[in-house]
Amino acid sequence: MRVLINLTIMVFISGGVEVAYALESCSVKSDQMDRSLVRYVGGMRYQLKSSSNKASEVSYDCVRESSVTESVATSILYSSNIEENIVVSGIVKPDAIVVVIDDFGYRNDWVLEGFLNLDASLSYAVIPGNQFSSSTGSLIHDNGYELIIHMPMQAVGSAPGEVDFRLLTTMNKENIYSRIHSALVQFPTAVGMNNHQGSAFTAHPYSMSIVASELRRQNLYFLDSVTSAHTVGAESMRAAGVPVVERDLFLDSVDDLNYVNEQLDRLAYLSRQHGYAVGIGHVRANTLLALQQSIPRLKQAGHEFVFVSEVVNLVPQ
Repeated sequence: MRVLINLTIMVFISGGVEVAYALESCSVKSDQMDRSLVRYVGGMRYQLKSSSNKASEVSYDCVRESSVTESVATSILYSSNIEENIVVSGIVKPDAIVVVIDDFGYRNDWVLEGFLNLDASLSYAVIPGNQFSSSTGSLIHDNGYELIIHMPMQAVGSAPGEVDFRLLTTMNKENIYSRIHSALVQFPTAVGMNNHQGSAFTAHPYSMSIVASELRRQNLYFLDSVTSAHTVGAESMRAAGVPVVERDLFLDSVDDLNYVNEQLDRLAYLSRQHGYAVGIGHVRANTLLALQQSIPRLKQAGHEFVFVSEVVNLVPQ
């Protein structure tokens, strides 16, 4: 039986919670930094000072020209591939590892080439509308990996990039459909979608219901990256009959080789405890190097790497 895997962050600042994100480096002014509270949301790093279960204040320094700040009442960034999940299917082994790599489409270099040569069934999420988006999508499919649309969605705060594809809560049904169709034109072999950013959009029931209806029509699954404590992604998809799964942890919250290897070990542990586990990383050099090191070792230990599509239907809908 799967259990809830919770990361709870409650930082009260003037009656609310302030979460700071940065694409590059952030340092926390704290003598009690808990590495487990360093996370990425929509691919952006935030660090919170907390070494206990009690709420505390956040103190951070971020090096980024345009950092994104989001304020919410409380923040409980959780992942829960359904509390009652029991893996009974014989399709995958009972300790399957699902690795999803986000943010393809920006680069065309040795890092991309390295990901396209990893000896494992991995799911790669490409952002539409970037210079190498279409070509990378084709390469992913042609090299035998699973292609996912990494759909830009509105964040609580301002966020750069992909304005022609970003889904907004102010959009009507026709506009949302149109942007999803435009993404599908770029990625005709995609089998699913996950959210890029989207802390505002995935928490908006009406908007997510529109996405769900279109994904059902297109026969695509949805992977909720859980970038909001208030996401309604899973319930919206289930209501529409769309296969859906949520991520369990982020692999490269800290862009450090040892840290990513540790997170892959944790993912393997969760998969063995709960049947399977879903980890999301990003197309970075340290993430690539960690996978090159860990994939053979985890395979030798008896784990199987599988696509999102191989476990998504194991989740009760």
